[in-house]
Amino acid sequence: MLFVLKLITSSLMIVLVTEIAKKYTVIGGFIAAFPINILLTLFWLYVEKKDIIMLGKFAHSAFLGLFPTMFFLVVITILFSKNNPFLPTIVTGLGILALVVFLQHKFFINI
Repeated sequence: MLFVLKLITSSLMIVLVTEIAKKYTVIGGFIAAFPINILLTLFWLYVEKKDIIMLGKFAHSAFLGLFPTMFFLVVITILFSKNNPFLPTIVTGLGILALVVFLQHKFFINI
């Protein structure tokens, strides 16, 4: 039952952000940039495990993901602003994301 509740809650957040973004792209983008997924995950992990150490490790890992995510967003913003097609833009952004995650892990962070 808890799994279904998590599924519904997460799905509703995605639908809500999408519907807002259709009418107000700037507000939708700001909401999407907020740590909604992180907050939901922290909440559900706490409800299920009540392990503060695990929550701290998760929050730290989410923090480490911000740097690669910024590269992804910069790349897709530039490509979309030049009117590039959706799929090649997303694939390129994901490729850059993967590269930055690899480099971050290889040279800076020992996860």
